[in-house]
Amino acid sequence: MKQLTIREAADFLLRNDNYVLLTHRRPDGDTIGCGSALCHALKALGKTAAVLCSDAVPSRYSFTAPVPFRGEFEPKTVVAVDVASVQLFGENNGVPQYTRHVDLCIDH
Repeated sequence: MKQLTIREAADFLLRNDNYVLLTHRRPDGDTIGCGSALCHALKALGKTAAVLCSDAVPSRYSFTAPVPFRGEFEPKTVVAVDVASVQLFGENNGVPQYTRHVDLCIDH
């Protein structure tokens, strides 16, 4: 796995489109906040993007206004946020079909 600079990651995000943004199972504020913020930033750039999580997002994080992926477009680019290992993705909501094809992982 290649580690990218911030500039390389930004260039990647600008070059691509049709994003499904994966978060970890049992979502917390960190993963939902990251996914929602990136989703809104991509949409502001004219990109198609939505957040996909294996489990329901707790209502206490609704202020982040996550845009849930419901199959309304064909994802071409998969980005994982706040996910350090594949075991953290979960098995629900069709998540496994995307976890094998993560194009970019943003984690701290």
